[in-house]
Amino acid sequence: MSRVIYNRNFLKNVIFRIDYMSDEKLYEQMIQKGNIDELRKRFEILEPLQKVKNTDFMINVDENKLEQHNKETIKCVLRKKDQTATLTIDHNAMVINYIKYENADILKEDIKVFNSILKNVSITRIGLRYVNYIQDNMFGDIDWDLYINNNILGNHKIDYKGALLQSITITDIKYDDFIIRVQHGIHNQNFPADRVKDAFVLDFDAYTNDISTDYNLENIVEKWNNQIDYLFELSITDEFRKVLNDEQSRLQLRK
Repeated sequence: MSRVIYNRNFLKNVIFRIDYMSDEKLYEQMIQKGNIDELRKRFEILEPLQKVKNTDFMINVDENKLEQHNKETIKCVLRKKDQTATLTIDHNAMVINYIKYENADILKEDIKVFNSILKNVSITRIGLRYVNYIQDNMFGDIDWDLYINNNILGNHKIDYKGALLQSITITDIKYDDFIIRVQHGIHNQNFPADRVKDAFVLDFDAYTNDISTDYNLENIVEKWNNQIDYLFELSITDEFRKVLNDEQSRLQLRK
């Protein structure tokens, strides 16, 4: 499937995360100056290093008691100078959080600088998440029948003989070497109070815990993006595509 590029989007967040195993020595190597300088080619602003206090609990088998160990670790935070994304690095994970997201090509270029820092690291999980938060600046119920595929609207259209506060459905889909968790439905920002401003969530979370030794981050991202694009296109209607292409300026309230 060829990638569809729209003029606008409703992305609230795009998050790319890599989890790994590291000890104190390995982590110090990961955040040495040469590696940070490489990361700053894409994330130009390095914030002052942050000290984070962690508490570990371990069982002392000999004395049959639970022991508490406190330690301090360093967290690195880098930002893009245009303020569109933040990269956070700690002992357990590297996370890019995009506040403003143009397209998958930007992500693929950003993660190229990860290659040197992850060279000797044992990766345990890779994840890529797109959170579409679809709303307008109007107050009231939006006519989701116009914009969302009827096949995924079933739970939200049942007459419960009461006011629908919110309704989120979770679906997990298994592919050859990764899983995509899809969460979709009507979200209520005022929960548990009544809904006053309608919003629909289309949340696609791709991940794998099965990391081969010859993994390629760019290839993984390309494959996952193609599948997420496919699922997104399945979820929406031509009327919503008009909104995404700026042919229709706003969503329609339910009459």
